[in-house]
Amino acid sequence: MRILIVDDDPDVGDTFVRLIEPLGHDVVRVTDGPAALDRLRRDRYDLIIVDVVMPGMNGLEVMRKIRAMDPTARLVALTGTGLDFSDILPGIGIRVVHKPIGAPASISDLLAAR
Repeated sequence: MRILIVDDDPDVGDTFVRLIEPLGHDVVRVTDGPAALDRLRRDRYDLIIVDVVMPGMNGLEVMRKIRAMDPTARLVALTGTGLDFSDILPGIGIRVVHKPIGAPASISDLLAAR
């Protein structure tokens, strides 16, 4: 599985890479929305995990643009805020996962996102 991680926090992005790559997946990490959209213009990903709160282009805007590019993209919104997007995003096919994420069981659950 090819996975794109979009998170402005390098520690979070690196942690995802360290947890997911050993499971046999190809993981690419970028730190902002424009870089994610650039990657998506050039490459195809099976799963895109996007942090909701980022400077500049926030994750909700990134996901909106991704949806416009590819209506079938598998998207996961990653949030560490106290805001609950679970009543909005699943209705448009975006799964919400809250930080911090626990180890193996949570990662497997995240990768199974539809």
